[in-house]
Amino acid sequence: MNIAPGPQESVRLSWFRQLDSQLVIVIASTVLISFIVLGGVISARTRSSMLGRELNYLSTLSSTYAQHLSQQVDKTRSIVNAYSFDNNLREALLEGDTRQSFFLLGYAREASAYLEDIVLADLDGEVLVSGSLRMEGESIANYPAFSLAVESGGSAIGTVASVSRAQAPSIGIAAPIIQDGRVIGALLGVFNLERFGIDFLTSSLPGDLYEVFVVDESGSYVIHPRRGLILQPVEEGLYEQISRRSGEGESRVFGPGTRTFRTGDRYFAIAGTTILPWYLGVSVDQSSLGGPLNRILLASMFIALMFALGLAFILYYYLRALIVTPVLSLRERVAHFDGTGNAIKPEFRRNNELRLLEQQLALMSSDITERNQRIATMYNQLLQAEKLASLGGLVAGLSHEMNTPLGNAVTLVSNCREKIGEFETRLEENTLTRNELNRFVEYAGEAVDHVSLNVKRAADLVRDLKQVAVDQGSMRRRDFDLREVTDEVISTIRHKVKRRPISIINDVDEHIALNSYPGPLEQLLTNLISNSLIHGYDENEAGEIRIRGALSDGIVKIEYTDDGHGIPAPALGKIFDPFFTSKMGQGGTGLGLFLVQNIVRGVYRGQIRVKSALGQGVSFFIEFPEVPPEKPRETLDFLSI
Repeated sequence: MNIAPGPQESVRLSWFRQLDSQLVIVIASTVLISFIVLGGVISARTRSSMLGRELNYLSTLSSTYAQHLSQQVDKTRSIVNAYSFDNNLREALLEGDTRQSFFLLGYAREASAYLEDIVLADLDGEVLVSGSLRMEGESIANYPAFSLAVESGGSAIGTVASVSRAQAPSIGIAAPIIQDGRVIGALLGVFNLERFGIDFLTSSLPGDLYEVFVVDESGSYVIHPRRGLILQPVEEGLYEQISRRSGEGESRVFGPGTRTFRTGDRYFAIAGTTILPWYLGVSVDQSSLGGPLNRILLASMFIALMFALGLAFILYYYLRALIVTPVLSLRERVAHFDGTGNAIKPEFRRNNELRLLEQQLALMSSDITERNQRIATMYNQLLQAEKLASLGGLVAGLSHEMNTPLGNAVTLVSNCREKIGEFETRLEENTLTRNELNRFVEYAGEAVDHVSLNVKRAADLVRDLKQVAVDQGSMRRRDFDLREVTDEVISTIRHKVKRRPISIINDVDEHIALNSYPGPLEQLLTNLISNSLIHGYDENEAGEIRIRGALSDGIVKIEYTDDGHGIPAPALGKIFDPFFTSKMGQGGTGLGLFLVQNIVRGVYRGQIRVKSALGQGVSFFIEFPEVPPEKPRETLDFLSI
């Protein structure tokens, strides 16, 4: 069907009617209004108010973290104090029985996530019991908190961090063990500052913009995200700002014990801890400052997005009618167009580029359909010609095979005719002896036997040729035995290997009775054998071709193998493509294996796969149902390949 645009369709569209112009107007309006709203929200905020909010946020963080650190240290002190009154610890110091003390300190150690260890030591500082079993026998005399607790008779907390046995910054929290008013030992808890920094400060930071650090009484970092600075002195200028009680210049106070200031390109918020003479600070780079600003920006973007969505919802039906619905309709029709059925028909009524595109696609689809029909016709004719050529080759080969038995029969008949003439002459002359009569009868019997064998051989060849020709020339369905059909194919093609050292072995299971289409099967086996003879072996090369067949669970399985040259890997994926051959003009047409695949899939609705490597022969594995379809396809559709 030919489709040509009328005079109205060929008229150039005005600028306003063009689809891209309408889309530009709609998109430009939406974006302009959205940016106006977003700009109005952002302009309502001043930099000073945003800076104040951010510094206030830093102060809140530092105050909260400092309070939490104080609470955890105080909690650990309470644990140490509470367990220092236990009688089991006194007995361990007085009587040396530490069994109950070990379990007791193990429970005490689990009471706080930051308690690295809790140990019981005598007055000399030697550890008698360790909750973790790691410090038994060691000395804790170097912990200031231990000395203070023993000397003062009260609990003590170390104010300067040191490295614990776990190689982490820590402080000692000690409580004396008192018996009858005198100190007999002490209980020391090791508070792991590194674990506190990892578990709480790092995990609770809002993003990666902030740095949280803790400075002890000696002016050294005990917690810092950069591990190389831990237990190192704070920079001199920065420590002066941290430890100063009243700020000057840019320093501001946002609450009791909290100060903010800027040093270099960073803003700091410092808060003192209540239980230790320490400082906890939160800093942020000036270039990264703007957490509240980012939140305001996100809120502004959200408002702009909501406004844009509202506007888009209003314009949705217009855009859907103008663009979406026609495009989806055209896409659906194009998706269902396979090049063999009817061409795409124009349906659009609106006069724009989509209508022009639809008309062009309709013209193209009509042209494609016509061309594909011509190609399919030519293709099927070519396949039929290939079948006839194959059958013609069989006829020529069998004709050559029949020359031998028929020639032998003619020769024997001629010789027999001469002997009969001699016999008649002797008989007329009455010179025939009994010995000559016996020899003539013996010779005649042997001649008849030889003539009978040669004529029978010729008749068998004619019968096989007739059966193969009838089968391959039609889609006749009949009962047949799979092994016998394979024998017939081997018999008809044996002339091709008569003078070549190649054996063809029929290894098909016996008594596989099928009611199917033998013709395509014979064509399939013929093409496989011909392919092996052409591509698998050189002229005088020896080889073996083996055909196996079996029936299992209603599935016919055929395995065809040869030990020839094999197929190189680059060509393995192309062997079933039409017109692909490595010996074009040398006996290969490029349609043999394609016809094999065509027959397996189209006629028997089965599957075929190949396995091969260069120098290792080739194997074809064919499977198809025992019961064939009622109406098989003789050839596959060329366009579906």
